[in-house]
Amino acid sequence: MMYTTEVQKHLEVEVREKNPNLYRGFHLPPSKCFAYRGFEHEDGWFQLIQEASNKIEGIIKTMPKKERREHYAMHVVSKNGCLRVYMSLINAEIESVLSDLVTFSLHTCEICGGKGERTNNITRCEEHKDAGNRKFN
Repeated sequence: MMYTTEVQKHLEVEVREKNPNLYRGFHLPPSKCFAYRGFEHEDGWFQLIQEASNKIEGIIKTMPKKERREHYAMHVVSKNGCLRVYMSLINAEIESVLSDLVTFSLHTCEICGGKGERTNNITRCEEHKDAGNRKFN
């Protein structure tokens, strides 16, 4: 897995360790899950992903044990200027958290985490509006 920054590597590991039920799919082979690619978004959205992950982890923990194993993140990615988490299975509670995540990401600079605005499929603050886009591997 390639990280674009050491900060990103550290933050992703931290989020995954704090939410082991949600990120259990990150160990599955590529044919079953895109998680092997790591989180594919800029550093500014890590606070959003941590908060959403904590909420989803809490929801998963309340499920019967057999059900818990079926709900996991398959991919965390920036798509069209917003943050998305694709799940193996979803229920209404998780869908609500993910909907809020998309909404918040549309108003949060993906680079610094400050107040941002979505323009041309990127979400940036005034300071970072002209910053280039990184490619994620």
